Amino acid sequence: MDQLFHELEPFIRKTFSDFPWELEVEYAGNRFSVGRKEIHWSGEPLKIKIKSFEALKTVLNSDSLGCLIKAVEGEIDLSGNIYVLTFLRRHGKFNSIKPWRWLARLTKDNLFQS
Repeated sequence: MDQLFHELEPFIRKTFSDFPWELEVEYAGNRFSVGRKEIHWSGEPLKIKIKSFEALKTVLNSDSLGCLIKAVEGEIDLSGNIYVLTFLRRHGKFNSIKPWRWLARLTKDNLFQS
């Protein structure tokens, strides 16, 4: 677990270094912010609190759908300037998503839907 925690800040900084607005990320009581901190009408950062080790792994795997699922399940809290959430994909430096990863996610979600 400790190793993954130390990968979080460099990963977020690399991925969102060019994000126009501020992102404040918290995990295990440690908080840091990234982005260019340009003025936004809301006046506050998007706050992302990662509350579980599983959610941390999901973030580090660049699994955007998995992150949304973790947010719905309460393992990731999103607060503050939620508006800029819609711009994360446009401004983040993400690796391309491999087709097998999408297939695995679709299969898992369809097999275990209630």
